[in-house]
Amino acid sequence: MYNIKLWDTSGHAEKYKKNTFTFDIEKQEFGLKPMNCPGHCLMFQHRVRSYRGVFSVPLL
Repeated sequence: MYNIKLWDTSGHAEKYKKNTFTFDIEKQEFGLKPMNCPGHCLMFQHRVRSYRGVFSVPLL
């Protein structure tokens, strides 16, 4: 589940929002993620990682 603002930043909202289940929580719009891209783009953008490091990241 991601805030739609994140999807706007990644460009995915424009392309996928019409086919995504969205809902409001405390005056903010959220959507269930059909893919990993928007969240992982932000989580892993700050440094280069090896595949070993990616798979050892704890789930939030």
